[in-house]
Amino acid sequence: MASKHTKSFKDSMSMASDLIHDFVCSPCQEDNLNTEAKYFCGDCSKYYCDKCLTFHSKIHKQHVVLGRKDVDKWVGQGDALISCDFHPGKVIELLCEDHAEMCCHLCVSLNHRMCRTISLISDLAKDVYKMADFKQLPSKVAKITTSLNQVREVRKKNQGSLKTSGKSMLTKIKDLRKSLNQLLDKLEKRTVKQMDSVLADLDDTLQKDIDFCTLIHDQLKALMDTIQSQGKDDESSSYIGFRKCEEKMAEANSLLQVMSTKPELTATFQPDTRVTQLLSDMHSLGKLQGNQETLTGHQMSNMKSSEQIRPLPDISRVFTVKNKSTFNVNIKQDTVSCYIVGITELSSGEIILVDTRNNRVKILNREYKVIAKYDVPHKPQDICHVTGNQVAVAVNRDYPVRHEVHFLTVTA
Repeated sequence: MASKHTKSFKDSMSMASDLIHDFVCSPCQEDNLNTEAKYFCGDCSKYYCDKCLTFHSKIHKQHVVLGRKDVDKWVGQGDALISCDFHPGKVIELLCEDHAEMCCHLCVSLNHRMCRTISLISDLAKDVYKMADFKQLPSKVAKITTSLNQVREVRKKNQGSLKTSGKSMLTKIKDLRKSLNQLLDKLEKRTVKQMDSVLADLDDTLQKDIDFCTLIHDQLKALMDTIQSQGKDDESSSYIGFRKCEEKMAEANSLLQVMSTKPELTATFQPDTRVTQLLSDMHSLGKLQGNQETLTGHQMSNMKSSEQIRPLPDISRVFTVKNKSTFNVNIKQDTVSCYIVGITELSSGEIILVDTRNNRVKILNREYKVIAKYDVPHKPQDICHVTGNQVAVAVNRDYPVRHEVHFLTVTA
């Protein structure tokens, strides 16, 4: 049933033209004219069209007038209490009781045309000062604002404690990084020391070969110099020198043969990839955890101080499978290998399986042995635990295509 104020509302709407403007010229509106406003005077708190602004400017030359390019500044310049939140140029004059929402004429035209009960604010506001709720409004607002101030102060202190925690955590992070740097420095020094030792051993081996070659070379050269310095008259000395040269050349050939079989000495470094793998797998230097809330303003005002906020889940947690067991759920009545598409557990501990190939529901005891079965007319697709010992089985019929849900009470 329409409100008794509907007629008054219709009368007030009949004065408006079919055009709907965001801002209506104030002087024209007073003359029951619907003219779009293109200017706003903050000193007068009124809107003006081109024609009315001409008269306004002649009378109030010192007033500051804002044009359409500054329309964002028009909002809030008039009476904010009675201005529509969605259409700042309009005044709140109506109440949609279907939605319990105050609105202007433009709101009604756009959003409340189908609403049955729309009343004039002027009619509803009669004797408002005598209403008990209106009289209690100051005390209620004071109580709420006091609570808001208390929560705000608590939150500010919480902000301070978070900043302190942040500084403390940053110090720990820096210390950890410093200790890691020290460990890496030690590992580097040890690795360099090992490298120097390996290179020194290889260098000693090469130097021994070099020294041996040099020794034989020098000995052969000295023998040849001595033989060549001897005269032809001293045959005995020349013969001795000849024999010694042959012995030394034989020694040199043996050395050359051994040297030719020796591979080139090399040194390589194979990095330990465990270090880089470990660091690449890490998401951070430690575990950072905080609590967080997602509450609306209404929920925050109703939240009890004793309510605790759950911590964030640890998304970096790794689950490890310690053991695995396999159980056979085929039974003699199965015509084909079972194909499990759904599983659920009763509060008593029994496991319920859905075998779609055999059109069967199977019940397992706590030792995972099939102790009972239930045949469904068509392929079961899934299962869920409803309550107590009752489960719901989704069944898919092929011809015609339709879906069914079978409710079963298990009494295994």
